[in-house]
Amino acid sequence: MVVYKDYNFGARVYEVMRAQHVLPTELSRRLGVSPGSVFRLFKMRSADLDKIRHISITMNYDFIAEIGATSGGMKAVAALEAEKDAARLAFERKEAELLEKMKLMQEQIAEQKVVIEKLHLEVGYLKEVVAAYKR
Repeated sequence: MVVYKDYNFGARVYEVMRAQHVLPTELSRRLGVSPGSVFRLFKMRSADLDKIRHISITMNYDFIAEIGATSGGMKAVAALEAEKDAARLAFERKEAELLEKMKLMQEQIAEQKVVIEKLHLEVGYLKEVVAAYKR
């Protein structure tokens, strides 16, 4: 599906068909669809890129360029998917970076726990020495 603003695809197909003096039955024959499908096409605000490309070629009119030139512009699904993939990749990189930092912090915590254990042992030893000295 193509995402675009301020552009009614079906209405534009109808307008171009009228400007080219083509009847709906002739358009249905060219497109290889039933006349009913052509009338449903006129009601479509959006369409997938393949359909727009096929109709553009059949009618010898560049709807894709026209959609791109409208005030809102357009983004094909492929472009949206590419943006989504780039965002996902950025997220995965950031996640990997944060996981690496977390791993390093866990290692530092483990090292500090060893130091604390040694200090507890030393405090215990010193308490024994002080107790022995007092006797």
